[in-house]
Formats: sequence, structure tokens, C-alpha cells
Amino acid sequence: MELREEKAQLRTQMRAARAALGDDERTTAQEILTKRLLSLPAVKHAKTIGVYKAYGSEASLDDCIAALRKLDDSPKIAYPLVISSSAMVFTRVDVDDDLEIFADPRKVITEYDQSKIIPAQDLDLVLIPGIAFDEKCNRLGQGGGYYDRYL
Repeated sequence: MELREEKAQLRTQMRAARAALGDDERTTAQEILTKRLLSLPAVKHAKTIGVYKAYGSEASLDDCIAALRKLDDSPKIAYPLVISSSAMVFTRVDVDDDLEIFADPRKVITEYDQSKIIPAQDLDLVLIPGIAFDEKCNRLGQGGGYYDRYL
């Protein structure tokens, strides 16, 4: 079996396992994720953080983002926008901004506020979704390669 086929098969298996989590398991996992993220020095000291809007059964960062926004020295929050078939950018999102534009991370967005784009070098930290990770922290993503190209 080719690597591409192996990855596709693993994506299917991992999505099914994630989707099979019960509500209680998902809630507990979200609480643990939020607590761990907020305890990390990299998160505590970041001035600008790239996040993602959960899609499907991905782990949500909403509670973590809400907690970060309550800090006295709250970091800027930036979400990814796919702007072409091969590129994405991170754009600053203020607390009152509508997040609907980020609802489908696969959708190419051609009209957006370019003044809110955060250059890659200005992101102190980027929280990246993944379908699976191995013991060496290698990530298996959705398969589009957007994060890989961005980083």
C-alpha cells in the first residue's frame, strides 16, 4: 500500500474514533485541553496566537480562546483563511467579529479585510488541528497541506 493510501485509511479510522466519543468524554477532553493549553508558558507569554475554528469533531479551542480574551494582557487571536487552492493566511479576529467566515476551513475566501492579516513572523504561537499525532509529535492533518505549506 502506498503512503498516500495509508494516510487516507488512517484518516478514516481516526475520524471514526473521534466521532465515536460520547458527550461526557468530549467534554472532559475539552476541559483537559483548555487547562493544559492555558498552563503552557508559550501560551501565557504569547502576544499573538494563531488558532483554528473546530470543524466536524475536531477539538474546539473556544473555551481556551474565551479564557485568553479575559486576561489582562490578552493576546491577539488570529484564525486561518484559505485564500487560494494552495495558500492560507492568518487574520486577526477581535472579540466582536463574526466567525461565520471560518465555519468551513476548506472554503476558499477571496473577500476579506487584508488589513487584519497577521504576517507569519508575527505569530508567537500557532495551535494546529490534527487528526492524529504519533509519539514523535508528527501530525496527520486533513490532507490539504495548507498548514504544512504555511509553516
